Amino acid sequence: MLLLASLARAHVGATITGVDVELGAQGVMLEANFGLVLPDTDGDWRWTCHETVTAEGVILTPRYARGPDGTLLVTITAMQGVEAEHSLYRSQDGGCSWANAGLADTLVSTLDWSGDLPLIGTASLEDGADNDVLRSLDGGLSWAPADLHLGGRLVLSILGQGQLAWATVADPDTQQGWLYSSTDGGETWTPTDLTLPLDGQALQRLIVVAGDVDQSWLLVSTYGQDHVLRVTATGQDVVYTVEGDLIDGARTESGQIWVVEGSRAVHTSDDDGLSFEESTASPRSIGVGADQDAWLTGYADFTGGLLFRNDERVLSPYEIAGPLACPADSPAALACEPLWEELNSRLQIFAPADSADTGRTPGPHSPQADPEPRSACGPALAPSGLAALLAVLLTRRRRCP
Repeated sequence: MLLLASLARAHVGATITGVDVELGAQGVMLEANFGLVLPDTDGDWRWTCHETVTAEGVILTPRYARGPDGTLLVTITAMQGVEAEHSLYRSQDGGCSWANAGLADTLVSTLDWSGDLPLIGTASLEDGADNDVLRSLDGGLSWAPADLHLGGRLVLSILGQGQLAWATVADPDTQQGWLYSSTDGGETWTPTDLTLPLDGQALQRLIVVAGDVDQSWLLVSTYGQDHVLRVTATGQDVVYTVEGDLIDGARTESGQIWVVEGSRAVHTSDDDGLSFEESTASPRSIGVGADQDAWLTGYADFTGGLLFRNDERVLSPYEIAGPLACPADSPAALACEPLWEELNSRLQIFAPADSADTGRTPGPHSPQADPEPRSACGPALAPSGLAALLAVLLTRRRRCP
C-alpha cells in the first residue's frame, strides 16, 4: 500500500487545487489534489499526502470521511485500478497510520457517516456479484450488509445526515436508477424507482447531494446535459438543466441549494431547486459542502484560495503550516515529510508580497482572471463497455488529477 517518498510524486506535483470539502462533528477537512488538509488542535492547517493510502501511479483524489469520534475512512475507487481488498482503509490516529478495512472480494465504491455509524456501498462487476450497502456499529472494524441484494447493480453514492441516509443505485446494462432512503442510520432502506432524464443518452453519474425527511436532490449526468432531479414522496421533477457538467451540489441547514457547474460557476436556489441564480460573488469552484454555511473549494491559480466559506476565503495555499504531527516512524511521516519541502515551495508561490512579517517567503503569484469557461476536468470520457461506465459512475464528483 505505502509508497516510498521517491515514488510519491503523483499528487505533490499536481496543480494547487482544492477538490472537495468534508464536514462533520470534528469540523472541516479539505480534499485537495495534493493531499488532505485539516486543522489541528491549535487551529493550524496541516497536510498529509494521499500517498499513504494510494498505490504507485494513482493520480485521482481518494475520498475521505471522518466520524464524530475522529475515525477516518478513505476509499480508493475502482477507476483507480485497485483490487477489491485495497479499496477501503481506516485510521484512528488522525491520518498518521492506516489499516486495511476492506472486505474480501468487496469493492467499495462510496462512503459516508450517518450520525456515528459509517456506511459504505459496493460496486463489483464480477460475475455473481451481489452488491449492497453495509454499515458498521464499531467504527469500521466490522461491517454488516443491509441485505438489499442488488446483484450486478452498482451503489454509486451515499449521503448521511444524522439518522437519515440516501444511496443511489444504477444498473449499467439497462441504465435504470434507484434512490434508496433510510431513516434509521442505514439499518433498513426503502427503494424508489427513478425516472431519469437520459433522452437516449448514456448515464454518466447518479449522485445524491442533499436531502431531508420530505425530499432529496440528485445530480444526473449524461454525455450532453446534466440535471438536478428533485425526488419527493409524491413525484420526481427535473428542476435544473445545464448544457455541460454539474460537478457538485449541497444544501445548507437553512435550505439553500448550491451547485457548481463545469465552467466553475456557482449557482444557488432558495426555493428547493425550482429556480437557480448565478452567485456572482462566489469564487470559481470545484466542490461544495454545507452545514449552516456553504463551503467552496477553489482553483488557487485563479482565486488565490483553496477553501471559502460563504464566499469568504478561509484558506490560501501558503497558510498550510506543515505536515501532520505524526510519530517519526509512522506511515504518514515516512511517506509525506520528505515531500514537504517540494510542496511548500509551490504553496509559497501564492503568498502575497507583503507577507514578510508572517515569516513566510513572499511569492510573485497573484490570482488571474478566469479563462474561457471549460469543463472542470476536460472532455467527457467516451463509452467503452462496462469497465468505462463503471469508472465514470463511481466518480461521486467529477475529479481532475
